[in-house]
Amino acid sequence: GVGGAVAVAVCLRLMDAGSCRRIGRVATRKGARGAGLAGRLLHAALARTEGPWELNAQAYLRSWYEGFGFVVSGPEFVEDGIPHLPMRRDAPKMSSGNDLSLSPP
Repeated sequence: GVGGAVAVAVCLRLMDAGSCRRIGRVATRKGARGAGLAGRLLHAALARTEGPWELNAQAYLRSWYEGFGFVVSGPEFVEDGIPHLPMRRDAPKMSSGNDLSLSPP
């Protein structure tokens, strides 16, 4: 509220890396997890920016990101003791119907 503290439930860092958009650290506050907020935020970021997009996903979230059209683009690596996978999603191709919808999973 006015003059009060505001808690952030979910955040996503999106950077312009020149040839692509780089998605970094998608994080959801513990008490807000399971409500679909991260998915809604990622969907909004993809819908409002031009691809391709790249990210380093924690390996256990592979299928979650695949649901948004990301594919593994390199070998698994460990960062801060956590297995990660580089992933990429190419820019949508124009179809005859121009359907560029990005429906979340």
